[in-house]
Amino acid sequence: MQKTLIIVLAVIVVALVGVVVFQKLDQPEATPIVVNQPIVSEPTVNQPATNEPANNQPSTNCAKEGEEQIATAALYKSCCSGLTSVSKASDYDTNCNLTPDAKIANRLNSVCTACGNGVCGTSENQCNCPTDCKASETGGLKTYTNQQYSFEVKYPKEWTVEEYETGLITFSAPDQGQAWISRDKDKKYQDINDYLSQWEYKDPNQAALWNVNQGNFVKINGINFYKYTWAHQAQGETYLTIENGDLVNITFRSDDATRPLNNFTSYPKFLGMLSTFKFTK
Repeated sequence: MQKTLIIVLAVIVVALVGVVVFQKLDQPEATPIVVNQPIVSEPTVNQPATNEPANNQPSTNCAKEGEEQIATAALYKSCCSGLTSVSKASDYDTNCNLTPDAKIANRLNSVCTACGNGVCGTSENQCNCPTDCKASETGGLKTYTNQQYSFEVKYPKEWTVEEYETGLITFSAPDQGQAWISRDKDKKYQDINDYLSQWEYKDPNQAALWNVNQGNFVKINGINFYKYTWAHQAQGETYLTIENGDLVNITFRSDDATRPLNNFTSYPKFLGMLSTFKFTK
């Protein structure tokens, strides 16, 4: 009887051990955590977490030097500070006249240049920036000399010259553009600043009446000028200087005030003419 009891207990123990082993074999393994797989996601060194622009790539809404100003409102941008808007060099023919294609309004796009800095830039030539890009020859130009007012200037041969008793000399172009030169000997000034201190257009009401834009100083062919623009029925761009106490006025003007001055084919020729102006005494 005792022997039988021992055998029964042994069978029960073996059965229990078998159940435990079967349960362990039937249990799925847990997925181990990979050591080189971070639990949190961190940005890499060359991939910044923010969307801020790089310091060397500032955003700008102005047109840089050499950049075109597209003649479409949605794409148009003003020139950046210190730059000037001029017609593209490629829009002129060999005589500095705008080409037929350039005269089409939708294609007459300007370009921003540093015209006036004394360097003929890649977007400039003797037509759109004659002050920096003087023509290598003076073919097609005549020389005008005035002994009374002691100056000399070269002008396009197709322009007509007239002298008036008042002392005004006009150079008229075929496209309604004109250059006016005068020298006032009636009143003496120490320098151009002395004249500007008495300038009638310092009065805001007078400036507004004639739509005078306060100008800036420019140096052309060694002469210091005060340059400003105006528009009142007619329109013009005026250069003032003082020579031996006399006020000298050189102006490009037109009675046609419906289009910008730089759209006149005579305007770049006037600038070329201005770059040859010199006093003879």
